[in-house]
Amino acid sequence: MTDAQGDVILVTNGVSNCNIIRTSSLIEALGDTLSEFSLASDWNPSLILRTLPEHSVDRSNVSTISMGVAISAGGDAVGVTELAPKEIEERSQGSEVSQGFFHRMFSSFFSFVKCSTSHISEVVVWTGKVIYVLCPPVPAIMIRKVAFQPPPKGKFYYLLPRAELVKDKRPTKRLISLADYDSNDVPLVFVFPYLGRNAIDPDYPTSREQIARLQPHVFKSGSGNRLIGCEIRCARSTALFMRSPKILLFAQPNSSDIGSCMMTDPNLVDICDFLNCDMFGFDYSGFGMSEGRPTESTVYRDIESAFAYVCQTFGYTPEDVIPLGFSMGTATSIHLASTVPEIKAMILIAPFTSVLRVVVRSPTLERTPGIDKFRSVEKVDKVEAFTLVCHGTKDYIVPLSHGEYIYEKLKNKASPLWVEDASHQGIYCDRNLWIRINEFLNDELNLKMAWEDSA
Repeated sequence: MTDAQGDVILVTNGVSNCNIIRTSSLIEALGDTLSEFSLASDWNPSLILRTLPEHSVDRSNVSTISMGVAISAGGDAVGVTELAPKEIEERSQGSEVSQGFFHRMFSSFFSFVKCSTSHISEVVVWTGKVIYVLCPPVPAIMIRKVAFQPPPKGKFYYLLPRAELVKDKRPTKRLISLADYDSNDVPLVFVFPYLGRNAIDPDYPTSREQIARLQPHVFKSGSGNRLIGCEIRCARSTALFMRSPKILLFAQPNSSDIGSCMMTDPNLVDICDFLNCDMFGFDYSGFGMSEGRPTESTVYRDIESAFAYVCQTFGYTPEDVIPLGFSMGTATSIHLASTVPEIKAMILIAPFTSVLRVVVRSPTLERTPGIDKFRSVEKVDKVEAFTLVCHGTKDYIVPLSHGEYIYEKLKNKASPLWVEDASHQGIYCDRNLWIRINEFLNDELNLKMAWEDSA
């Protein structure tokens, strides 16, 4: 198989003052601090954050990479839960078992609805999700729906042969078959529909200089599927024309892909630059443009294959590859570290003990039915890697108690970070998280010293 590699380009629908129904409340809150916004219905948070005029807002108020903070600079926070529901008081283990898992699941959902009456739209969204999960009422299918929610294929990025690109012309979107391109030298390129005005515009918030450091790869997984990978070079390694001494293997959360990870603040390149470390991200089977259908066993084989690909293609030793897992990615990272003892370090952001333990709000439950997925709690004691655990104190999707229990069961652990007032999604945008990870990499794992030795 020939690795498919290529450039990265940008396209967008442009900016306009129409089609803003879905973001009208956000725009009203920002007021005159907003200079422009996306025409697309799925707006780009980084676009809004990075177009705040210097004279309209106190930049010290947005020093943290947090959308909530930036929004509150121009008005009341919008789309941020101000008063999260109180944690459901845990019952005794015997009581939990006697109640049954799905009774506990319904109780958790209705408690959420009761505490969210001031957020009607949020309740409607979650009600729709619950109906989707419960139909058909087959336990195995229901758990699979909870565990895997890939974004629509081609929504946040797609791939094209480089030869199809025409200067100053927006590419026509089409979804290609990876099977047509993995056995020849036709290079592919990433196309991100929401990150630029046209194919060569260098002046949009996510600049071409930054995204040019994303190198697409196509590789074969042990699951039999062709996967999309993305090598990200940090500014330092780019300037020195060399790879960083260590590399992060990024295992994504649910409901995301490479394209959506380039729309966050920070995006993948921001993270690499801040940490002075290169990264390899990939889409699981059935996520992004990767082939196949996600199951627990396939995503485990996917991360194993991504790890092997990084070592074989880039020349890293297993000791220098550091899994960085977020949410669902913590389960795949724990699986990898538990089966590859050569891995010396790992980072977990918002880890959970298992899917059903999240659903029934009991991370310490001793046993769960066979339909349970991602039982990280049963693997974590096999992990030898020096591990950093980070979790938000106001995470009501995966409560802090899950991160605390994972931390408790680890053999070799760094001082954890419990991020005050951070939600499940919000922790990823909190500067304190990345400061702690930077300390872990550069000081505790000696990445800074390794850079100096390689100079």
